[in-house]
Amino acid sequence: MHKLCLPMKGTSLGNLALNTALASNLSEVIVITNFSSWILEGGQKERIHLLSCQNASLGQSYSLRQGIEKAESLQADGAMVMLADQPFITVETLNTIIREFQQCPELQYVAAAYQDIPRPPVLFSSNIFPVLKKLKGDQGARFIFSDPSFRGKVLPYDNARLFYDVDTWEDYHAASR
Repeated sequence: MHKLCLPMKGTSLGNLALNTALASNLSEVIVITNFSSWILEGGQKERIHLLSCQNASLGQSYSLRQGIEKAESLQADGAMVMLADQPFITVETLNTIIREFQQCPELQYVAAAYQDIPRPPVLFSSNIFPVLKKLKGDQGARFIFSDPSFRGKVLPYDNARLFYDVDTWEDYHAASR
């Protein structure tokens, strides 16, 4: 069983983050997954763009690139990167990041942070999409946060639970409690 299919709070683990994204002020939601059986049954699918990434096993850059390319095709002003295995991200957190991005159009990213470490969710401006599309292998976008040539804002949060990531059975059991 894929971890995103695991039951949690009356739905699947993956649907918790998806439902949060759909309840936020995001205009479209792009889901990159090769295991779509966890996606909402019924519910609002009209804003969801479901994509499969055959190269996902080669590194996170492939999924990120595919999502950015889809965002470009939708003529998006930006793209929020979220993780489906972070079940405790809140609508308020997403909307705060979106609001900050809208109020400061010169920013290339707005990131959430815990203990001074930027982490998803992160909203990237469309003017940084070309950089994200050049990533290779398992390289993520973390380097952007420490590179002074990129203009961004990091929003500090003191609640570790928001960023809880379910990677192991132990993580899942702890989150379920």
